Amino acid sequence: MKKHINTVAAIFGAIVLAVLCLGSTNVSAAINDGMIIPYSSNGFLTEADVSGLTLQELCYARNEIFAKHGRTFRSGELTEYFSTKSWYKPMIDAAAFDEKAKSILNSYEDQNARFLLNYEKSPAHPDGYKLDRVGYDIAKVRIPAVVDDSTGTPPEQPTEFANKGSSCNGDVDGNGTDESISLQWSSSVNGPEPDNYWITVNGVSSETIHCEYLDKSIYFVSLDGLATYIVVCDEGPSDDPISTFFMYKNGQVITAGQIDSAPRIMTVDSGVIHTIRVCKIFGTFSYNISWKTDDYGYWYPVEEEYYTRNTAYASSSQNEALVPVELYTEMDTNSTTIYLAPQGFTIIATDGYRWVKLRANDGQEGWFNAGDYESQELNGMFRLFWAD
Repeated sequence: MKKHINTVAAIFGAIVLAVLCLGSTNVSAAINDGMIIPYSSNGFLTEADVSGLTLQELCYARNEIFAKHGRTFRSGELTEYFSTKSWYKPMIDAAAFDEKAKSILNSYEDQNARFLLNYEKSPAHPDGYKLDRVGYDIAKVRIPAVVDDSTGTPPEQPTEFANKGSSCNGDVDGNGTDESISLQWSSSVNGPEPDNYWITVNGVSSETIHCEYLDKSIYFVSLDGLATYIVVCDEGPSDDPISTFFMYKNGQVITAGQIDSAPRIMTVDSGVIHTIRVCKIFGTFSYNISWKTDDYGYWYPVEEEYYTRNTAYASSSQNEALVPVELYTEMDTNSTTIYLAPQGFTIIATDGYRWVKLRANDGQEGWFNAGDYESQELNGMFRLFWAD
């Protein structure tokens, strides 16, 4: 009987989920009252947004993102807490929500949920907050005052990547007429997964692109609300995605560049794509990077002197110096030298090629020239997190 009830609940949740996905995933500014972080759907969170929160508040803030979309909770503590919120409308079974979470959450929400989990389960508190303990008190959660917006104007939302499935119709050249678009692929005799793909628009094909693990979906994204880029993502052999952008101009399908990221972790704001890039010069970590288009619509990375580390996709593993290490105050071997004693540290920035900036547990900060060492040498000096 219990299994039957759960099955019915899951089916009902999936139906509700399908209905919700037809509308906006953003919560109106009018219902932000009673939220720990009311803007978690509208921008990337930083340490400054969460540094004063307790473990309980961090846990609740992360689940607040899911509650905005009507997810139910298995935890009695969370159910009790969100039931006190006028904006909370439990509609989606937890299992159904979790299965489709990536299609429900926008890019900010997805990344912020990861960021909050990593911050909650820091090296100092690896287990995070324990739900449903005897004597828990939801009244301990502090809610910030709501700023009154007398204009009643909701904040401008960034453009999102829209999943259109493997075939669809849409006006991708901005001429007012829909085009017929499809994603096609071929598989080798060595396995069922595609190893090449191409798109067709009104029967005209793009160039063929090699792939490792194809996300068999077309994504639309527009910078100006008129012409639309067609985006296809290859997830790569080890979560190393590459997204190819196509334009349809004058009856031709044109490849407009590739970004080494996935639509689920890309957002567009004022014509600029903000995302992350995986760096493997000093262990494996991600840093924030932006992309723009040139006058012809082709994508290129915005060059910076250095890039800040992305904390939402950070590993919870603690990096550690095993021997005394020479650091520099600037990305220059002629700058002042700092000697780092063996201890734990965090990577906070990189130039993406040779240099990484470290922040030690004792508060020291400095640049390390990782490009001068082979990975085997680094492993003798540091305990680093390396992804496959």
